[in-house]
Amino acid sequence: MVRLWDTDFRSIRALARDPRCKTSYTTLQTLLRWGVPLEAAVVPPTTTAVPAVVCWGETFANYAAVARDPRCGVPYVTMMSRIKKKDWPVEQAVVGSPKLVCWGETFKNVRQLSLDPRCQVAYVTVLKKILSGQTPEQATSKLPLGLELKDGP
Repeated sequence: MVRLWDTDFRSIRALARDPRCKTSYTTLQTLLRWGVPLEAAVVPPTTTAVPAVVCWGETFANYAAVARDPRCGVPYVTMMSRIKKKDWPVEQAVVGSPKLVCWGETFKNVRQLSLDPRCQVAYVTVLKKILSGQTPEQATSKLPLGLELKDGP
């Protein structure tokens, strides 16, 4: 015997058939098994509204709308990973990787640049030189870290 809304029900199944119960029999059983109070189990769970997202000075309905915008430089999954796991602000999370331009060509990453036949040093050396502030052209030459390329003779 189950009592709710000043009514006695013979079983949980009978309660689930009542039009005032807004959950299915299976859901009701599961919620009760999890220890949810009967009054809360007969009402569908409330969903919290997703707050609007502000990026580039504009308001978007959600993060997916930001990811669909042509100005977003990364895929949705990458953007969400940066926001949720790394706690980045939206404006920072939507920025793609900066372009790596050397010899007038754009390279996908430092690894690709180091594999170019014009590169005279190893990947690690190119990476260290770029991180120290040298241009990609300087980083791919055999000159030591402290020296710079000179124009002309």
